[in-house]
Amino acid sequence: MSLIAELLALALALPGVRHDVHAQRRGALVASAIVREVRSVEEARLALVWAFAESSWRLDVTGDDGRSIGLCQNSLTEIATARSTVRMVRVSAIEAARVCLHTFRIAALRCGGSLLSGLGYVATGRCSVGLSLVRRRCAAAGVSCR
Repeated sequence: MSLIAELLALALALPGVRHDVHAQRRGALVASAIVREVRSVEEARLALVWAFAESSWRLDVTGDDGRSIGLCQNSLTEIATARSTVRMVRVSAIEAARVCLHTFRIAALRCGGSLLSGLGYVATGRCSVGLSLVRRRCAAAGVSCR
């Protein structure tokens, strides 16, 4: 099975997607964008699940009183660190996926190389915090996060 087919199957299996044609379309768009930017199947699966949990695969979402933006609800600092702009993250699924994955990678490095701790940092702003949330998302993605 190709990676895009695997991601589409995962997307359709997520709660709230199966009977929502609009979510299915957004999932297909995001899956195709993620495939262009990932380094591994696990990273792709995790990014797809993370983006759905954060924005329901919507590019134009703003949260946390305007401090979290787009597909993966990245901060302005995360967007700038990835050398992107808010405008690009809001209009391009490919750019939003790239920023999301860049944020995952930088956070893992910041937190001693641990994906689990790094994703805790992405979720809460602190390494090794929010791990139950991260574990649930890793399990939904079928990924072992350590």
